[in-house]
Amino acid sequence: MSESANNTGDNVFNSLSKSNSSKNQKVKKMHLLIPKKSSLRKRLKTNDENFYDFIKGLLDLDPNKR
Repeated sequence: MSESANNTGDNVFNSLSKSNSSKNQKVKKMHLLIPKKSSLRKRLKTNDENFYDFIKGLLDLDPNKR
């Protein structure tokens, strides 16, 4: 996780905590899930181009391209 993304999450959480605690309300925690930077090729760990292309096609967001 990058440090700037972590700081942004901390800033958002801190501002939410302060606004909730100032109203004497129960503080609700918020968890930010920040995905790792990676590539499909690294995750699949295969040299098979046909398999890679097949999986990449399945994961395409545009239904016309799938």
